[in-house]
Amino acid sequence: MGLINDSAGIVTVEYGGDGPEEVPGGGGVVLLGVDECFDGPIVVTYESGHSFDLSGPICPGQELRIKAESAEIVAAS
Repeated sequence: MGLINDSAGIVTVEYGGDGPEEVPGGGGVVLLGVDECFDGPIVVTYESGHSFDLSGPICPGQELRIKAESAEIVAAS
């Protein structure tokens, strides 16, 4: 499962795992050893403090692709 940040700034993602993941702008994080789905909500918070929730689930073989003002769960590439 991956968290891909296509926006310019750092985002924090809370997904029900071990804790929030910080993802750098223009970067990504691969969550190793994840073998279960997380139902959600999945909370994305930008550096500005703006945040929104996505309903889940997000599962192994998928990634959360974050853009400047939105995010979506897609099949891992």
